[in-house]
Amino acid sequence: MKLEITNKSTNPFFNRMEVSFEVRHEAETPSRASVIKEIASALKADESLVVVEYIRQPFGKKMCYGKARVYKSEQDMKIEPKHLLARAAKSLGKGKESGAGEGSEAAAKK
Repeated sequence: MKLEITNKSTNPFFNRMEVSFEVRHEAETPSRASVIKEIASALKADESLVVVEYIRQPFGKKMCYGKARVYKSEQDMKIEPKHLLARAAKSLGKGKESGAGEGSEAAAKK
């Protein structure tokens, strides 16, 4: 898996960095957790401060593209939608996170 950051901009109002990326892969589609780890290592950030907005893959291609946000602190992440925080926590294996919300608890009961 090879990650390439195609666009990077700083948003001082929300105290975050907004990143567009492409991932080229030979085998199966990379997991959200592996993409978070690659983005965190490329930008020298903590994995728990990276939120992937989306990952899309064109049909039949061995590449994905998407958008992510890298925050400076957990306090700044409170503006993120709860479902995105729950996905990030679940993919990193953290289970219930402070911002995971009630939706993840209901999904865990099923």
